[in-house]
Amino acid sequence: MEMWIHWRLALCIAIAGFACVLSLTLWRRGRSEASLPGCGAHSACEELLSGRWAQVGGVSVAGMAVVFYATMAVLLTVAAVGVRSEWLEQITAFVMVLAAGAGLWFMFLQCAILRRVCPYCTLVHVLGMAALVAWALPDARMLGSTSALMGCIGVAIFVVVQLSLAPKLHAVREFAAQSPESPSPTAEAEGLVAFQDVSLKRDCQSPQPSGRLVSLLGGRVSLNVDDWPRLGPADAEQVIGCIFDYTCGTCRRVHRVVDEAVRLAGGRLAVLLLPVPLDPTCNPHVTRLHALNAQACRYARLGMLMWQTAPAAYVEFDYWFFQSDEPPALGIAMRRAAELSGDTKMNPNQLDLAVDTPVAVAIAIYKSTGLERVPALLLASSAVVGEVTSGARVLEAVGISSKQATDS
Repeated sequence: MEMWIHWRLALCIAIAGFACVLSLTLWRRGRSEASLPGCGAHSACEELLSGRWAQVGGVSVAGMAVVFYATMAVLLTVAAVGVRSEWLEQITAFVMVLAAGAGLWFMFLQCAILRRVCPYCTLVHVLGMAALVAWALPDARMLGSTSALMGCIGVAIFVVVQLSLAPKLHAVREFAAQSPESPSPTAEAEGLVAFQDVSLKRDCQSPQPSGRLVSLLGGRVSLNVDDWPRLGPADAEQVIGCIFDYTCGTCRRVHRVVDEAVRLAGGRLAVLLLPVPLDPTCNPHVTRLHALNAQACRYARLGMLMWQTAPAAYVEFDYWFFQSDEPPALGIAMRRAAELSGDTKMNPNQLDLAVDTPVAVAIAIYKSTGLERVPALLLASSAVVGEVTSGARVLEAVGISSKQATDS
């Protein structure tokens, strides 16, 4: 029996130590741009480690996991060397139940709410539950102790606090003014169009583009307001850009916030929509296709087709399309676009120079400016990268006060 107890404690110590090291890796990943094997940019890992549920009141969940699993390993090691006391068992029970309960909560979030799974995060959660099972295996009555009950209460408090305290999920990146001689993303855009086997032919005698030109990111980006799907009037006082993907849940939430900001601004703000599909079919900078992004290139084409075919109906289509965190089925979206535009021949499955070129330009802008994440709002001399949670914050970022918006 004594041999079994030592082997059981040794197993629990090994589990806690591995979970601690893995949590430390995730914590460091959350504080840097380095990627984990199999979890590159735009993956479930990247989204979960930098998203809404990666923090509690500004404190990293992965960092908290490091502390809990390190504490667990120390307590189990003390017990393994022969120290026996009731208070030690009580503290161990509390930490064990807290770690396992938090693991169950985060697995629920991944499967039921986010519908994306980070394998590294899931492994940490499974290890937490496995440690509890191995520790309590010889005597299940440990789970009925007061400390175990306190651990359950602690999990409930943790869940309530995380639901109540929404962390800041965006960062502002400043761009210094750029000289006119600096390279533009046009050449890369041509390469991206060629990547899709679309022949790009330019007429050297083509007239200068008409329409209002806006300069963003310190002069690195120049956009014609007539060339891009737009929310808000072309003559708005402030014009910004929004880089997004039609299938990205965070992008879809930010899109609704941007729409709210345009409505609040009362004609003072316009947003140019630059689709950057997270789909290697049309974006070679994305090296791995995820199921949720499988139709991203087609959705981007459909949006551009809708804008080019029926710009007056685009806003209504855009509002309909972004109502939820998941896009409607492609067939349903095509049918809705046909209803609003009156054009039943729009085909996002077909390569089209007029449609694919602006999408390629948006991808090139995203890559050349080093924004690294979507969504991103492009302002005159800065970019807001990540999830902005309210229209008021968007207005604040562009320099329109709530009072000014109300007066308008």
